[in-house]
Amino acid sequence: MAESNEYGYESLIKATFQVLEKLNLENKTLTEITPKARKEQRLWNAGALREAVINAFVHNAIHGRSHQSLRFSMID
Repeated sequence: MAESNEYGYESLIKATFQVLEKLNLENKTLTEITPKARKEQRLWNAGALREAVINAFVHNAIHGRSHQSLRFSMID
C-alpha cells in the first residue's frame, strides 16, 4: 500500500509540522507483553526522525528548492 501527500507551495514551518504530525501518526507502537512486564517500543526513534525531517526541509530551502512542491510518500 502506498500513500502520497503534497506539502508544497506553503510555509516551510507549516509543511514541516504537517509532515511531523503525519509521521507521528504512522509511528506505530509495538507492544510485547510478558509475565513480568509490558514492553512498548515505537517503530522509529521519534527524535531521530524529527531531526531527519527538519534537516531535509532546511537543506531543501538552502539549495533554493523551497518554492517547489514537496512530496512525501510512505510505502508499506
